[in-house]
Amino acid sequence: MKITKAYCEQADRIVNIYQARILFSEQTPNACGERKRLDFLCSDEQCRSLIIPPKITGTNYTVSFEKEDKFIAPHYKINSKYKHHPMCDWLIKEQEETLVEEALLAGAVDEGLLPNRYKRVAKGKVHDVIDQFWLDDSVCDEETLVVIPKESVERVKTNSRLRTVKASNQNNKNAIKVASLKSNVLHELVSCFLGLTVEERKKTSLKIGKNGKKRSYYQCFHSIKNLASHSWLENIIFYGGVVITKRYGNASAPKGYILQFYDEITIKVGVADSKSTRDVKVSLYLKADDIRELPFGNQYIEILNTVYENEKTHYIKCFLFLPNNPRYNYTDKYEWKVDVILPSLKYVDFIPALKGTRGN
Repeated sequence: MKITKAYCEQADRIVNIYQARILFSEQTPNACGERKRLDFLCSDEQCRSLIIPPKITGTNYTVSFEKEDKFIAPHYKINSKYKHHPMCDWLIKEQEETLVEEALLAGAVDEGLLPNRYKRVAKGKVHDVIDQFWLDDSVCDEETLVVIPKESVERVKTNSRLRTVKASNQNNKNAIKVASLKSNVLHELVSCFLGLTVEERKKTSLKIGKNGKKRSYYQCFHSIKNLASHSWLENIIFYGGVVITKRYGNASAPKGYILQFYDEITIKVGVADSKSTRDVKVSLYLKADDIRELPFGNQYIEILNTVYENEKTHYIKCFLFLPNNPRYNYTDKYEWKVDVILPSLKYVDFIPALKGTRGN
């Protein structure tokens, strides 16, 4: 059984694994620099009302950005020592998804109509990949009606936990509504991107914004080198390796950082000769106070300090979400540096890496 949300005892609320990572990072470290692991129970209220409520294990959410040398996806794991309530939502969901997966593998359901997680099942690999992304709360709930072959439903109909949903526009009671996976946190989307191979990125669809068009992950993520071509690239996440060229203040009380991408972009220079071009560096200035307001803000400060103090061994993979044309602030006409101004720091995400691991 696979779950995506759990009840956090310390926070007294239900959280996904990325929210759990935020809660963990916001704790004040003890004298040894360590934070206390969180305790999780099943998100289903009926399960939590049991004499022995089933515990859930959180994995990789405590991995320190400072020590991390490769991307590791956090997730929840079921704890086999505990039993769940017979009407647990996750048990029901597992049954429904099993029916859809069986129908998919049997060729009875159109794979193209299903959310990404089912397409992955068809290829023998299960992973919750985001279907729709936006930074505000306008991401709409989308559900797909999947009609399951009658014989599949009959096989498990004796189990009263199975919920079938009657289609409003079809005379078929053997239907299940499956929801697309949505997110408004850039770090979650970046995590999905990094968890896919290049071929999977080309074949896995993503819709950015409720009015956006479906494109592949490969089409939605571009190297920072393509930033100058953004006029034809709408709703794009740009990425590349960066170094910290300057830190204002010290490690214990930083005031801000200047980040510069390794890769340059080619821009037109000069009004009279529109064909004249120059390769220029792209930089970002980040205020420490703004960073602390972000999810994972404390850990981002750790990343930036570690990279700045260990520039020979560490660097950062930086991801920028640009829904519209970026605002350029051209500075220092002799060095031809370009500063990108973001609407807010919600539009940036960091992944640490060791030098020599600059792969995408």
